[in-house]
Amino acid sequence: FSSLIKLNKLNLAHNYLYTLDPIIFQNLHYLIELDLSFNRLKILHNFMFCSNKLLFRLNVAENHLEILEEFSFKNLDENFRHLNL
Repeated sequence: FSSLIKLNKLNLAHNYLYTLDPIIFQNLHYLIELDLSFNRLKILHNFMFCSNKLLFRLNVAENHLEILEEFSFKNLDENFRHLNL
């Protein structure tokens, strides 16, 4: 997604995703909504969303989450309001 720097909504739901590169969302500075629901994710890595300072809503419901690393949500700003696990 590195070339989509102005992207503000991203829906990756229902894609059978098992893993995500820890820096996959790194250049998405304008991202406000991210839907990762209904996949097969097992882990959310440390600092995965640290570049997404405008993130308002994150949906990771209906995954197979086993590990939320200590700093998975580190640096999410005061804009962050909705987390659906």
